[in-house]
Amino acid sequence: MRALWLTLLLCAAAAVAAEPGAKEVFEGFHPAFPGATGRLRVKQAIVERCIAQGQTVALLRNLKRMEPALAAIQKRIDADYAAYLDSGKKFFGWRANYERDFVRKHGSMPSEYPTPQGIQKDFIKRELALKKSLSVKRAEREFQRWVEERLAKLMEGGAPEGAVSALAAGLKGKDAVLQVRCAALLGRSRETAAAAALDRAAGSLRDSGVLAAVLEARGAVGGDGALTALGGALSHAAWPVRAGAVRGLQRLGGDEAIGLLEKRLASERGRLLDDIRFALSAEGAATDEGPVLFLGIRMHTEAVVYCVDGSDAEAWESVARLTTESIQTLPDRARFGLVVYGREVTRFRKKLSDANGTNRAAAAEFLKRFEPAPPRFEGNADLYAGLMAAFDLAGGGKGQPPQADTICCMTLRGPSTGLFDQPIQLAQEILARNRPLGIRVQAYGPSPAKHQHYLQRIAGQFGGSWVGSG
Repeated sequence: MRALWLTLLLCAAAAVAAEPGAKEVFEGFHPAFPGATGRLRVKQAIVERCIAQGQTVALLRNLKRMEPALAAIQKRIDADYAAYLDSGKKFFGWRANYERDFVRKHGSMPSEYPTPQGIQKDFIKRELALKKSLSVKRAEREFQRWVEERLAKLMEGGAPEGAVSALAAGLKGKDAVLQVRCAALLGRSRETAAAAALDRAAGSLRDSGVLAAVLEARGAVGGDGALTALGGALSHAAWPVRAGAVRGLQRLGGDEAIGLLEKRLASERGRLLDDIRFALSAEGAATDEGPVLFLGIRMHTEAVVYCVDGSDAEAWESVARLTTESIQTLPDRARFGLVVYGREVTRFRKKLSDANGTNRAAAAEFLKRFEPAPPRFEGNADLYAGLMAAFDLAGGGKGQPPQADTICCMTLRGPSTGLFDQPIQLAQEILARNRPLGIRVQAYGPSPAKHQHYLQRIAGQFGGSWVGSG
């Protein structure tokens, strides 16, 4: 009888845990979501139920819980990854020692490896734990994207009562990702209240990436005052803010917006020339090609980070030559950074360098002397680590605009090792990192269809291009 009561209590507790509301659905590790299986479907159903019950404002207010939830998941991933690497050292270390001793004794390579059960089981256990935590984060990223799309449709259909004020409150926080998210949702509304909320935010914000998102949203909302606000921001000192104003004017449209863009064109240089020309091309104006050439992509930029694949010894001579040639096309007043990735990441320098003759020659020598991975590790490309190092070099965040406005990324095979070695998940992470920064990624990579989509997503976020390798 006692066992029956205990079973009933446990079932009741599980039933309660399985019914999260508008607040709990944004948690990373709610008891109702122990793993990734069905995670997205269940969370979507709960959000739809909340909307049907008129809890839209509660959902909007809880958008701020998304980033802490993802941070908690990432903390678990980091712990699982460290344990996996430690176990892998023991596993592969044992195999390497066994192989060495076997060759010394028999004069040939072993056909099988009798790895001790304890070492093998631990490695498999750690690998499965890491895969599980990674799948949870991927599901959470998908949920995050879906929620924004669902709420955007609601805003377009007529903002629910209290929605604009809830999003306006989100703009006042210190979380740049949340602020950008709230600005984008306000940009889906045509209400006067949304325009007023964006105008108030534009007058008080200091974070260049958030202000850029607010200006773009202001252009989408339109109405009185939009043209004045966006035109004034075209002369802002921070390039991301000017880029946001350009996108805002493009979305606003009309002859006056086009006139402002055409007038500003004569005063700009670097990447903003491409931004303005792209905005004008949407209205039927012609665009010019830029002087900087990167593997078939022409652009204007005076602050760029190169992120190139050093995982293939056979291809490295061509990679080094083409990268050197691209650096030579930079304007003399430009600044550049250089990252080479394979199994590990190697940086030319810790900071951006002036594109003078001395630094160009030093970069060419660095590329010439770089030694790709030995044959045993050839093809192991940690593209995620390479791109994250490139973003670190570019800088930005915490209210400061990035020093570089462009990243030129080249990959031969796509991601094949590292923490995020699946193309879809790598794209999720890079898009999230770049969203508050606004850096344009120009990408060159493998042409097979299975590799195209993630590079196109990364490059397309802020108007970059993707070119296939064959």
